[in-house]
Amino acid sequence: MNVHSSLQRYSSRLTTKYQATIPQAIRDALGLKAGDLVSFAIDANGDVVLGRAADDAQRAERAERLAAGVQAARRNFAAENTLPEGMSSEQWLALMRGPPAEV
Repeated sequence: MNVHSSLQRYSSRLTTKYQATIPQAIRDALGLKAGDLVSFAIDANGDVVLGRAADDAQRAERAERLAAGVQAARRNFAAENTLPEGMSSEQWLALMRGPPAEV
């Protein structure tokens, strides 16, 4: 008997960018939300296991995005020595935060 026959199965179609939507039941089971990192592992049978990335990996990825945002802001300041005229506080915060996590 196949061990995997009792598993509840879900499917999702790959886009042209090789992206797939993680079904809601899987997101709920893993406690995933937009912007979270996921991990992939391949076991000895060749089966792929999807999981939520460790908290350390989540923090490291966020720190990298923050550092990239700070570097971009510093480059802008070095080039212009001031905020661009008319920049709102929301725009300033977006610049400091860096690009959003891929979703």
